[in-house]
Amino acid sequence: MEKEEHIKWFSDIRKSDLNFVGKKAYYLSVLHNAGSLGRNVFVPEGFVILKKDILEFFEKHGIYSAIKNILEEVNFDDILEVERASKQIIELIKKAHFSDKIQEEILEAYETLGMNKDEI
Repeated sequence: MEKEEHIKWFSDIRKSDLNFVGKKAYYLSVLHNAGSLGRNVFVPEGFVILKKDILEFFEKHGIYSAIKNILEEVNFDDILEVERASKQIIELIKKAHFSDKIQEEILEAYETLGMNKDEI
C-alpha cells in the first residue's frame, strides 16, 4: 500500500498538481525549478501542505467560520483594526493542530531542510 502524501516538495510539483497544491505553491515551484535550470531566479527548496489537508484542517477546527466572524466586524479603512483582525486569525491557526500523521510529515520535511525540531 502506498503511503498517503500530505506535503509536496517544490521540485516535485508539476502543472498537473495545480489542483492539489494551489496556485501560489505551483508558481513558487515554477520559480524554484527555473532557478535549478540555471535561470537568474532563486527560490530555495521548500514544501507545501496539500490543499486537501489545509481545507480539512480549517474545517475540523472551525477556522473558516471564525475568520468570517472576525472579518464581518472589521472596518477595512482602519489599518489598526485590520492588523488586530490579522493577529486574531494568526492566533486561531496557531492554536489548532494537524493530525499526528501530518504533523510528523511536516516535521520530517523541516528536518530535511536542515531545521532542528526545537526551532520549529
